[in-house]
Amino acid sequence: MKEQSSGRAGVETTALMGRRRLIHRIAAFSFLLITAVQGRSIEAAVAENRSADKTYAAEVLYVVVGVTLTITALWLAWRWWQRRRGPSPRQLQQKSQRQPQEKSQKHSPRQETTSDTGRRRKGSGKYATSAFKPEQQQRYADLLFTLMQEQKPYLDTGLRLKDLAGMLSLSSHQLSELLNQTLGKPYYEFINEYRVAEAKAIMRRPESAAMNMLAVAHAAGFGNKASFNRIFKEITGMTPSAYRKKISPLIHA
Repeated sequence: MKEQSSGRAGVETTALMGRRRLIHRIAAFSFLLITAVQGRSIEAAVAENRSADKTYAAEVLYVVVGVTLTITALWLAWRWWQRRRGPSPRQLQQKSQRQPQEKSQKHSPRQETTSDTGRRRKGSGKYATSAFKPEQQQRYADLLFTLMQEQKPYLDTGLRLKDLAGMLSLSSHQLSELLNQTLGKPYYEFINEYRVAEAKAIMRRPESAAMNMLAVAHAAGFGNKASFNRIFKEITGMTPSAYRKKISPLIHA
């Protein structure tokens, strides 16, 4: 009987240990399974947080761009409104105060020199973009005056703008700008002033008494007598014949 009871106890003990091992294995497997599930949950949460961060950054960028565009649109609208409204009363008052000063400076009796004309403000009309720097403009003006006095190209009745420009190594446009912006006169007026001065100098010579007016006109660079009479009167206020008559007593005195 004792042996049977001891055998049964051993069998029960073995079965109990087997059940414990099984329970331990089931617990370990459950722990591993829970750990894996929790790990996947953590990864999903991290990925979700990253997506949320990207979405937040995009929203911030959209807000910044929207605010910038709104401010720009408001500024442009304000500028348009200012132009449409016109100058304010204060600006009109300041302008009216400046006008008397500008008029007094414009009509001052001071004689304008070549250096003064060289400093005229450029940027008007067809010469809005100048081909010269200020110092270049004055230098070419001096070269032009020297050329006119020493070589007297105006005595050539067929002299053209491009011919005179070529003597200064300039283009026709550059010379035209130089005359209009620096001297304030076009090409033909500039040339005709020299020709009229030459005609007056010729008529002041005693030996010119034998020359008729056509000969004087040709000698001064004019192509015909009609243009000579017209231009001479425009510049001096009298005809060439009247001028010769006026100076005749002085020549023969």
